[in-house]
Amino acid sequence: MGAISVQLEMVRTDSHNLGETTQKHIQTAHKLARTALADARDSIWNMRSQVLEKYDLSLALERIAKQLTGDTDIEIAADVVGKRRRLPPVVENNLLRIGQEALTNACKHANSKTINVRISYQNRRLELLVSDDGIGFDIESLSPESKKSFGLVGMGGAEAIMAIRKLHPEAKIIVISTYDWDEDIHRALQSGAASYILKDMPIEDIAEIVRSVFEGGSSLPPPVAKRLAEHSEREQITEREREVLATLVKGRSNKEIAVSLSISDETVKSHLKRRSSKS
Repeated sequence: MGAISVQLEMVRTDSHNLGETTQKHIQTAHKLARTALADARDSIWNMRSQVLEKYDLSLALERIAKQLTGDTDIEIAADVVGKRRRLPPVVENNLLRIGQEALTNACKHANSKTINVRISYQNRRLELLVSDDGIGFDIESLSPESKKSFGLVGMGGAEAIMAIRKLHPEAKIIVISTYDWDEDIHRALQSGAASYILKDMPIEDIAEIVRSVFEGGSSLPPPVAKRLAEHSEREQITEREREVLATLVKGRSNKEIAVSLSISDETVKSHLKRRSSKS
């Protein structure tokens, strides 16, 4: 199905050389192929993992935990509270992936000796808790400044971004947060994040920002850009910086801002970085 989509995309790219009727047929075929591909992905996503065909979520996680710790000295303790019941496939799959990732991290990175898996079945709620006695983060050893975080516990988000960028300068980092506090936005961008997304944004807007960053841009969603501009208005600001921020609030990318103001991309980045450094 993916190959069909790619082939149609190639045909559509050269469709300007074809007649109008042919172009319409190609566009219709392309839409049908994309719809079929999306339906196929949804069907696969909603299918139960193979281990969930034989076991419920608690037993499946316990089985995975034992497989991961089979050649180690790590002890596994599983606890189930409430009446076991099967959940919708997509819910069980998501919880299984989350639990498996947590178990893998505890085994590979935490140097833990004991891992506890607890599932609590409630009336209209299910809680999954994976805990271990590993090393984790030494929060008390962190400086007060590094404890300021927009999402991580034990390591500030800005600190994490700088660490990642130091190891991988080419990394394109997008912060996804429930908080639209201007201080958080400033710290994220100043530390090297390409964009800052709010979790309650429409999925289409999130996808557009991700595509823009992947292609080398650094655009901000309008609500975030607006908070950034409001914060900057409280600071001393040059006329050029004001123009850049006013355009940024409209959801323009750095390249679009540069074109509209007849300046270079680097100049736009310099203005934004200077404003962030004054926060």
